[in-house]
Amino acid sequence: MAEDLYHPDHVDRQLVRLDGMLNEAELFATVSATGPPAVPPEVLVRLLRRCSVETNPALERVVLVALLGRVSRWVERRYSGVSVADQEDLTQDLMLSVTRAIARQAGIDWWEIRFFYNLTNAAADLYQRLFDKGLKTATADIGDQADELDDGGRLATAMIDKEILHARLAEILDKDELELFYPFFLGSVPISSAKATIDLVRLFNIPAGTLREKKTAIKRKLEAALDKEFL
Repeated sequence: MAEDLYHPDHVDRQLVRLDGMLNEAELFATVSATGPPAVPPEVLVRLLRRCSVETNPALERVVLVALLGRVSRWVERRYSGVSVADQEDLTQDLMLSVTRAIARQAGIDWWEIRFFYNLTNAAADLYQRLFDKGLKTATADIGDQADELDDGGRLATAMIDKEILHARLAEILDKDELELFYPFFLGSVPISSAKATIDLVRLFNIPAGTLREKKTAIKRKLEAALDKEFL
């Protein structure tokens, strides 16, 4: 039997608030707002579903733009270590995932209950595909980053040479580790630097010590995989 799903209280409250707006301009302005007053993305998904049933092209455009902005900003923060082009590709693919889910059913789904949880899971799956695609043309220039990358950089080079990244990386690392692999071992941003304009501590809002521990744990996992499979 199908599971009965219900909106969280904060989503219900926002929907009731929006339903009470008689002025279309006020509704559009509220939906478009950013920052702390922004409408939760779960509400935006419900509004898009309504537009698919009760045609309202003007509202649909406003909601899509608002949702695209939320997803784009989330990708920029969460995947700040990848190129702008890859961020844009990931944003587009995530929006496609959301719109497909909306088209599949008219009832409540998990996108309307825990949007960012769903987004995190979907992004982790999509990121691996983008990463694999990028490896076909990317050159890992890590020679000038010896102080930061250390032996982890040499490990990354060995793995690229043996093509393990293309098919095996997602099987070795969990989702959080996969997200950190690129900036740790193939990126140019240092973990912590008082002189640099940006570092991983500021990008991920994680203490330097914790990041170094995570990097060491990832490195050990990769070394174990290399030893086990003779790669």
